[in-house]
Amino acid sequence: MAFVRTTSFTLSREEAEELRPGKLVYNALVGGRKFIAQGMNGLVMTEVWRSVNSSGRVIFNIMSQWATMEDLRAYAQQPTIKELEAQLSTEAEPVTVMVYETIG
Repeated sequence: MAFVRTTSFTLSREEAEELRPGKLVYNALVGGRKFIAQGMNGLVMTEVWRSVNSSGRVIFNIMSQWATMEDLRAYAQQPTIKELEAQLSTEAEPVTVMVYETIG
């Protein structure tokens, strides 16, 4: 069985414009995070999704799948990942992290 970690956060449309390809924040969130994850043991796959909710805010979901819980924990404890998630979180819009175990 594998383990999935999702990280979700919400931004205004204006803030979300900084998360377009070619922008520095996009490169850190997508490319930089993926670079770190790929250099670790146990990575199965990783993706970033973007959607818009009914109030017009942009929701980002970061997903990474790991072979073991130890691999997932090692990723979550990487200083760069912790810093990125801290920067994305605000008092009004905290980052939500969920961990799942795959069963199929």
